Amino acid sequence: MNDDRSYFASRKLADLFFTNSEQALPSIATLDLLKEETATSVYAYYKEMLATNIIDIFVMGDVDEEKVVKAFEAFPFERRTDNADVIYHQPISTRPVEVIEHKDVAQSLLQLGFHLPVIYGDQNYLSLQVMNGILGGFSHSKLFANVREKESLAYSISSTFDSFTGFLKIAAGIDAKHFPEAKKLIFEQLESIKKGQFSVQDIEQTKTMLRNTYFIGQDSIANNIELEFVKALLPERFMDTETFF
Repeated sequence: MNDDRSYFASRKLADLFFTNSEQALPSIATLDLLKEETATSVYAYYKEMLATNIIDIFVMGDVDEEKVVKAFEAFPFERRTDNADVIYHQPISTRPVEVIEHKDVAQSLLQLGFHLPVIYGDQNYLSLQVMNGILGGFSHSKLFANVREKESLAYSISSTFDSFTGFLKIAAGIDAKHFPEAKKLIFEQLESIKKGQFSVQDIEQTKTMLRNTYFIGQDSIANNIELEFVKALLPERFMDTETFF
C-alpha cells in the first residue's frame, strides 16, 4: 500500500496532524508492528477480543427477526462494559508544519490538514456539511472550479472531513512546479469561505447535492447499517432523516 502514493501521502499527513500516535496509526498497522506479531500473540489477542471487546451485531434484510435473535442468543457472549469514546479531541495547534518528500513521479500530491471546531452531532454540523460542499466536496465547489478548472493548477482536487476527529483534509494532484501557486490559490479559497464570499445559489446547489447523496445512500445496505451503528454509539448525537432535512 506504500506504493499507492495517495495513501502514502494521507498516512504522512495523519502522522503530522494527530498528536496521538494511536489515532494516526493506519487500520492495517505498520510493517514494523506486524513484524512483532506471531501466531501465538495473534491467537491470544483473538481470545481476548472475543472475551472483552464490545460486540455489535446488525442484521438487515428480509429475515425472521425472532429466529435471528434466538440464533445469536446461542453464542456464549458474556455481558461487557461499553467504555469506548468514539469522539477524538486534541489541542488546536496554530503552528503550521510542512513536509516535502521528493520522488521521481510524473504527478505530485499536495495534501493539507486543518483542525475543525465541529464534530458529528454538534449544532453547526449541518453548516459544516454545506461549507465543505462549497469548498471542495462537489464539482461546483471553489477548489474544483477555481484551482482545477479555471487556473488548471490541479489534475484533481477535493476536500473531505472526519466527523469524529475534527480533521479537514484538502487533497490535490498537481505538477510539482506549480506547488507555490496551487497552495496560494487553495488558501485563497479558504479565505473566501471565511469571508462569506459565496452566493445563495451556491448554498442551495450544495444542499441539493447533499440531499441527493443522502438519498443514494438509502439504497446501500452498508450505509444503512453504518447509520444504525452511529445511532447505537451516539444516541444523543444521532441525526435522523428529519433533522438532516
